[in-house]
Amino acid sequence: MLAQPLVGRHALDKMLEEIRANDLNNRHEHSFLYLFHYVDDVLQVAKRAHQTYFKMDRMAPTAFPSKEKFEKEIVETVVSLSGGGEEASGSITTSGTDSIFLALKSACDWARDTKPHTDVPKIVVPYKANPAFNKAEQNLGLKVLRIDEREDFRAGVPAIADAIGCTWTCAWAALPRPSCTSSAMKFPISIL
Repeated sequence: MLAQPLVGRHALDKMLEEIRANDLNNRHEHSFLYLFHYVDDVLQVAKRAHQTYFKMDRMAPTAFPSKEKFEKEIVETVVSLSGGGEEASGSITTSGTDSIFLALKSACDWARDTKPHTDVPKIVVPYKANPAFNKAEQNLGLKVLRIDEREDFRAGVPAIADAIGCTWTCAWAALPRPSCTSSAMKFPISIL
């Protein structure tokens, strides 16, 4: 459908509206899993920032020092809010897979540096955790053990405790993921 000849703005807007007719409503209070809830003034700032920077490559910080400035400020803020020390650092990623992969890379590097008896770093994750864990297992030389969640989607803490030994590098946790229509998903973003 998008490979059609160029069309006018009105026709393009109509076509895009038709294409996304079956998408989740991003204003629906129960649509937590794939969407971030927002207030209009925050949305307007995000739209303006996106319009300004969407065509600039993050991989070229010398060409776009303003983007580097924003990334540095965001990382410093997160480090401060999470209690990171002087040596703490970070980077901005563009997807859950990137974030998981980099976190696991850091955990593996830490385990290999601080636990010389650890040949293969190991991680415990919920059974339904992102497939990125298995990608990392294949690419980073670590072992992933998936543990079943309880019926209420919470971690089975005894099962995790039983799985963790002295050679385990880390355990992974996240918010529960019931269906998007569950009333349990009315989390304000500030809790996250």
